[in-house]
Amino acid sequence: EDKAPGFLSVDAANGFAQPAFFAAKDRLIAKARANGIALLAIQGSHHFAALWPDVEPLAREGLVALTVVNSMACVVPSGGSKALFGTNPIAFAAPRENGDPVVFDLATSATAHGDIQLAARAGHEVPHGYGVDKDGKGTTNPKEILDGGALLPFGGEHGAHKGSALSMMVELLAAA
Repeated sequence: EDKAPGFLSVDAANGFAQPAFFAAKDRLIAKARANGIALLAIQGSHHFAALWPDVEPLAREGLVALTVVNSMACVVPSGGSKALFGTNPIAFAAPRENGDPVVFDLATSATAHGDIQLAARAGHEVPHGYGVDKDGKGTTNPKEILDGGALLPFGGEHGAHKGSALSMMVELLAAA
């Protein structure tokens, strides 16, 4: 749906976000070139996966791209004990004149939720600082993190407020 000169909106109809993105990609690029900036809002999707495959092609077209996604509450904010934020990832890409684009894709949590699920299935512990149990106490047991616990924000013991701040920023940008 064409919302404004620099704004497109796509309803993913409870499907994957990637088909919604690719349906709008050419129009998004055209709007960015015509207006100097463009926004694509995808709503109603149930899974996004890695973000870099969506921003990198835009950088290869000569554009700077930023993607933010909010998700289910599974991250406890700095100083908290219960999940409030999602892993709320951020991806960025910028073109380079003589090389591949600069691209990064990161979660605002200490690790990806999927990594905790994989560790739980394999019966492996996770590093200290990745999550808390249902009582808000630090744990290295991935099953405790998944069973009523939560991930911690990135930044570690002395920088978790930074991960929490970025997670809140993503939540506000993406949820809107």
